[in-house]
Amino acid sequence: MTTGHAFESQQTTRPSDIVLSALATHEDCTELDIDTPLYEVIEPDALDKLFHGFGKPDGHSVSVSFSMLGYDIDVHGDGRVYIDTVPYIPDENGQAVMQSLDVQS
Repeated sequence: MTTGHAFESQQTTRPSDIVLSALATHEDCTELDIDTPLYEVIEPDALDKLFHGFGKPDGHSVSVSFSMLGYDIDVHGDGRVYIDTVPYIPDENGQAVMQSLDVQS
C-alpha cells in the first residue's frame, strides 16, 4: 500500500496546474483539449495564492471544492486533487497522476 507523501519535493507545483493536469488525465486528453478554461470556473491565481505550501506534507489544512465539466473537484493543501472521488497527486514532473494503492491479490 502506498503511504506517506511521495511528492514532498513539489514545492513549486501550482494547484491550478495540478487541477488542469488531473482533469486532462481523468478525461484521457491533453490540457489543451479541455473545452472550459479554468478561469471561467475559478480564479487560478486566487487558487494558487490560497495554497501556499501546496504539496508539502506539513502544509495547512485548507481545501477548496468546485464543479467543472460536470465533475466535483476537491483541492487539498497537501497536494491531493480529487475528481469525483478519484485521487490525483503531482508526480516528480508536476503532472497529476492517479494515486493508487498497491493492492495485493
